[in-house]
Amino acid sequence: MAFSPDGKLIASASSDNTVKLWQPDGKLVKTLKGHEDSVFGVAFSPDGKLIASASFDKTVKLWKPDGKLVKVLYGHEDKVVNVAFSPDGKLIASTSLDNTVKLWKPDGTLVTTLNGHEDSVFGVAFSPDGKLIASASNDQKVKLWKLDEEQEWHRDVVRGIAFSPDGKSIASASNDQKVKLWTADGTFKKTLQGHQDKVSAVAFSRDGKWMASASEDKTVKLWTADGTFKKTLQGHQDNVIAVTFSPNGKLIASASSDETVKLWKFDGTFVTTLEGHQDYVNAVAFSPDGKLIASASDDQTVKLWESDGTFQKTLQGHQNSLSSVAFSPDGNLLASASADNTVKLWKPDGTLVKTLKGHDYFVNAVAFSPDGKLIASASADNTVKLWTLNGIEVMTFKGHQQYVVDVAFSPDGKMLASASYDNTVKLWNFNQDQLLEQACNWVSDYLKNYPNVSDKERRLCGVEASATAFFLQAEQLAAEGNIDKAVSAFQKAVKRDSSFSLSSAAASLLRIGKQLIKDDKFDQAMLAYDQAQAWDTNLAISASDWNKLCWEGCINEQAKKVIAACDKAVELAPDNEWILNSRGLARALGTSKK
Repeated sequence: MAFSPDGKLIASASSDNTVKLWQPDGKLVKTLKGHEDSVFGVAFSPDGKLIASASFDKTVKLWKPDGKLVKVLYGHEDKVVNVAFSPDGKLIASTSLDNTVKLWKPDGTLVTTLNGHEDSVFGVAFSPDGKLIASASNDQKVKLWKLDEEQEWHRDVVRGIAFSPDGKSIASASNDQKVKLWTADGTFKKTLQGHQDKVSAVAFSRDGKWMASASEDKTVKLWTADGTFKKTLQGHQDNVIAVTFSPNGKLIASASSDETVKLWKFDGTFVTTLEGHQDYVNAVAFSPDGKLIASASDDQTVKLWESDGTFQKTLQGHQNSLSSVAFSPDGNLLASASADNTVKLWKPDGTLVKTLKGHDYFVNAVAFSPDGKLIASASADNTVKLWTLNGIEVMTFKGHQQYVVDVAFSPDGKMLASASYDNTVKLWNFNQDQLLEQACNWVSDYLKNYPNVSDKERRLCGVEASATAFFLQAEQLAAEGNIDKAVSAFQKAVKRDSSFSLSSAAASLLRIGKQLIKDDKFDQAMLAYDQAQAWDTNLAISASDWNKLCWEGCINEQAKKVIAACDKAVELAPDNEWILNSRGLARALGTSKK
């Protein structure tokens, strides 16, 4: 039983699986239902806005006083028997027959597990200053646990997140000037201190032996994987926003508000500065083969550089500042995240492949899954989204209370970590195979029939292009003037499905040929007309159609190219004076050009 802080409510826990709320005069106010076994402990938060209940169903449930269930805390392996809030309301302690005390944040994040008792733990209490926890156990011992600063969660915005290559550790970077190390299950390991200002990013080397952290104190710091400080890289004139290792570990690249990217050797020796951006550089990434460097900036561009710092090209297309950039594992794609609420996919040659739309606010970070089949994006709309390479949104992760600013896949691709302005790191589990199967079911018809889908995208879902896709692709190619390629695609369509015929292809070529004339593509129009008649000898191309090609070619100084069209027009209408004059003009212009 527990009183609310203002004394206006009493909460009682019961073996009937409920918590009941009462007024002090004995009037029942509300019954909280949801537990699947006896409720053994209950507590109010210091501000009275939350109620925590501990149950034999191995969970802690958080409720609002109006009875709304807010969160279920899973993690104990046996009956949960007691629960308590810290004096500042930032921690919840739960005890269990599994011999542990667990500490949680009110949003449900597991902070740490206190192991040490040799039997069931029944009682728990915080000291008035919140710096100590006392736990009472059936092992006939009371243990005191110190909550020093190193054991606490981040005290400010978490801006960066990274998995170690073996997936066993997670590093988080925060505005509280610290880097923290955690195990993959979220258990706290160590705090790395040394920066004098906000830490904006953290990265592991490919071999997992080193870490680098970037800070607004204008430095990059190097650490061993266990958190031992080794070296400070100094040289930037403003905040360092991002840092990454080259695949071979021989270079470190750092991006800064001073509008530059700097390259360093692993021993801390400065190599060169990449200059060219017109605003803050917010992100930097190496291609998988280490031959390219991509940088993303507030100037709304991605720039590509060779590994020696030589500028290569600029990718333009976003309508607002860029915050993140990443290469796909095979190096064939580049993803950029922007404050224009989109992610764009590019080929390294600068070709825009796809724009991913779906977020309601700035996209702050982007990452490819280790197998390259999925893309994760983190946004200021408080969500993380998962996408297929063809831009299909397959899942949205909701749970953060503020902007999500970074996201990372675990090395095995089964987990995501996200960092947020709500001071937390969240870990998300998902089944990638099920997600891809679901996405493929949604877009199967699209993949089969849409002409602009790549073979790689189709192979992702195990489908082949349909006759419809080939036919539509042929029409597109013909409209672009690629008649030879269009002919091949039409033939593939007919071969794949007998309901498509070369006669229907001929009709399309005739229609497209007329448009090519309007586009001043006279050679291509001639090819389209000739191929149409070759496929369908009964197809009527009128004298007027041939004469249109003849006349337009003449007045656009391409008489030589349309002589054959002029002759065909006269052959069909030998007595038409207008057509005869057109051919005469073509012959005269063609002769005068010799």
